[in-house]
Amino acid sequence: MMEYLQLNNRGYFRHKYIVPLMQEQRIVMTIPEKPRSRLQKYIKK
Repeated sequence: MMEYLQLNNRGYFRHKYIVPLMQEQRIVMTIPEKPRSRLQKYIKK
């Protein structure tokens, strides 16, 4: 998704896109007990 949006900064991407979508409960983590896992992915709810 970052590549598609041509973004390089993960922090900005997370703050601007991921966090708001999670707050709206539009996406959820695949591994909620390990939010910083390198294997973490997000799925549409």
